[in-house]
Amino acid sequence: MNREIIIKHNKIKAAWRKANPEKMAIYRERWIKKNPWVGNYNHAKQRCCNPGSLGFDRYGGRGIKFLMTLKDFGHLWFRDKAFDMKCPSIDRIDNDGHYELSNCQYIERDENSLKSNLGSTKRGVEVEQYSENTGKFIKRWKSIKSLCDNLGVKHPTITNRLNGKFKSFRGFVFKRKVDNGGVG
Repeated sequence: MNREIIIKHNKIKAAWRKANPEKMAIYRERWIKKNPWVGNYNHAKQRCCNPGSLGFDRYGGRGIKFLMTLKDFGHLWFRDKAFDMKCPSIDRIDNDGHYELSNCQYIERDENSLKSNLGSTKRGVEVEQYSENTGKFIKRWKSIKSLCDNLGVKHPTITNRLNGKFKSFRGFVFKRKVDNGGVG
């Protein structure tokens, strides 16, 4: 095909898409169902490449590069059997490494979140528990995991408080204790 025919064909397809949004929504939904890794691909790319993206400062802003293709994400999806996972999440094996095939894997989202929080615990981060009403210090926990195990809650319940998404939990406020003596 010559270039003019391809351009004309693309314009016709674009016009059809614009005129048929309901059908396009159905096609898009089917395509995403057949290619469930697309969302992970798009989110990872945004975190690394879009300065306006939530989380850019923790990824692209600190030099993490996005070096993967959509096909690479599909390969990982099947290699790691993400289709059998409850909530698959893309994980960089080396947290300071780039998004590249040799440094990525699919794991459960809870495991991925726990992994990052346990990693920070290895760097000396403990959690301090305070009364929400009085601000009185209650207890220092060695790790997020030990706190969660003792309170019988899932780790996102606590990490959401530590990251400022929510203020308190069951009348308590939680803060990270950093090695240098400061609380963050």
